[in-house]
This record gives sequence, C-alpha cells and structure tokens, in this order.
Amino acid sequence: MGEWFYANILKSDAVTLVAKNIYVQMEPIEAKEAVEYQGGDPHFTFHFYTRMLPTSNLTLLQQKYYVVDQQTIDPTTGHLMKYLIISDPHAKTLMMSWEWIAYRYRGS
Repeated sequence: MGEWFYANILKSDAVTLVAKNIYVQMEPIEAKEAVEYQGGDPHFTFHFYTRMLPTSNLTLLQQKYYVVDQQTIDPTTGHLMKYLIISDPHAKTLMMSWEWIAYRYRGS
C-alpha cells in the first residue's frame, strides 16, 4: 500500500517551481526493479503517481527534477524530504495521470 502526500515539483536547479501542492502517491519499488536503475537502493527508490498535473504538456516533468514532500522532515538533513526523479516520467493521457520512479535524496 502506498502513501499519499502533498508535494512541490522543482526543476533540476532545485529552485524553479514546476508544480505546487500536488497530491502524489508513493509506493516502494521491488529490489529486482531497482537494479535496472544503475544500482539504486530499493529501500530508497519509489514509484510515484499523480492525477494533478496536466497531461497535455508531455515535457512538463523531466528526469533529474525533484519532488519535495511538503510535510515530512528528513531527520538527516533537517529539511523537507526530497526525491530525485531517475526515470523518464511519462504522462498517461487516457488516464490523465503521470508516473515516474524517484530516489529518496540523501545528503545536504
């Protein structure tokens, strides 16, 4: 079962806002799938889904963008929890949703 939270999406410069306060679902990824992402740690790699972004702009989300949880504080950094998009996000236009894989960013 996944967890739901509100997030902001930031471009790879970690400053430019792409989307604000979108409701996203996050589910843990299986270890065998994490291996496909260049040795990603399955404990910190997740599937993300949302229906709160328009699917008309297929380049709205990009690899290396950040998903920033608006409520959860990372105990290591003391800042809001941040996830780095590592897959090529894709819009499912018929489902009016987006899906991507992201890695929990650890560090400063």
